[in-house]
Amino acid sequence: MKRWGGIFIVLLTLVSARAFADVEGGKFGIGFVIGEPVAISGKYYVTSEKAFDFALSIHEDQFWQVYGDYHYVFPGLFGRSVKFVDQLNPYMGFGALVVIPQKSDHDQAQYFDKRDQKYAFGARIPVGVEWLWGRAPLGVGLELSPGVIIAPSTEAILQGGITIRYYF
Repeated sequence: MKRWGGIFIVLLTLVSARAFADVEGGKFGIGFVIGEPVAISGKYYVTSEKAFDFALSIHEDQFWQVYGDYHYVFPGLFGRSVKFVDQLNPYMGFGALVVIPQKSDHDQAQYFDKRDQKYAFGARIPVGVEWLWGRAPLGVGLELSPGVIIAPSTEAILQGGITIRYYF
């Protein structure tokens, strides 16, 4: 948990350095997800309506999880009459995830049906909204991602959380 505290402090420092500047961020954002999974996260806007989202999560000494998603972004979907509402970017997409245990004898029934399996693959359908603050290169979002583990067994999963990213 100390590792995540350090990452939070670094990101907070980066954000506070430009927090009151009248600028917009760039296309690439880096930050973290607080939820399931807790992860270091990145997002790259290809256009204002398409983005790649990815994350790396290390669950203590149990397993690593990596996911990558493609987002269809709908800027202005909620309207443009109020500035805050105009800054909301709802999105939906699809993606994949890989889970790799760190031990040969693990106990992660959410992803594996046997204790000695070496990997798990799955698919995700992220749905969320990200607020891109106009006064600083900061994005704060909420995401829910239902999905399914496809191999080595079939299991429904539900992931999601709060995202915070610094854009440059």
